[in-house]
Amino acid sequence: MLAQNKDEPIRLLPLPDVAPMLGISLNTLRQWAFQHRIPTVRLGRRVLVPEQELRAFIEQRKTPVKRDDAVQSN
Repeated sequence: MLAQNKDEPIRLLPLPDVAPMLGISLNTLRQWAFQHRIPTVRLGRRVLVPEQELRAFIEQRKTPVKRDDAVQSN
């Protein structure tokens, strides 16, 4: 899933930076990482989230906009 241009660096984001992006607590994000609910990379004791994987994670969870046919603008 990390298909990137070879010239483009892989950005790894620390969990304290990712939690506010998702609007969840750091503890919740740590649980998700432990449960493998979100893609992570471990470097030593550091747990990091690849930026491209985070984007894919968010994209997969988007809900489509529901069109209400009863409300139409004329």
